[in-house]
Amino acid sequence: ESKSGKPRFVPLNGDGVGLFADLASVKALSSPLLLRSDGKPWGRCHQIRRIREACDRAGIDPPISFHDLRHSYASLLVQSGVDLRVVADLLGHADTRMTMRHYAHLNDEIRRKAIDQLPSIFTGRLA
Repeated sequence: ESKSGKPRFVPLNGDGVGLFADLASVKALSSPLLLRSDGKPWGRCHQIRRIREACDRAGIDPPISFHDLRHSYASLLVQSGVDLRVVADLLGHADTRMTMRHYAHLNDEIRRKAIDQLPSIFTGRLA
């Protein structure tokens, strides 16, 4: 569900589909797939605590947040050359404006790197 309360479709790769299929195969349809060790559903505070604990163990300071993970995901997609419309859709943005505002500069970096990688066939010819 999105921030606005609308249902969201979240595509998964084969590994993700397999994980959720395995979890669903041992759960009742009405019960949550992911539960804490005490059998209760995960709340937001429990998720944040687990990430902070993992960051502490890994020596990551300050600890990362879910937003950091989302931003990294989007940045990696953009840097890999994924079209901004696709990135916007995967992030649940209604259109590309929000995506452009936060990630368009990465496209500029990709363009610059592509230009830098061009063979220097004109070196010495243009002066």
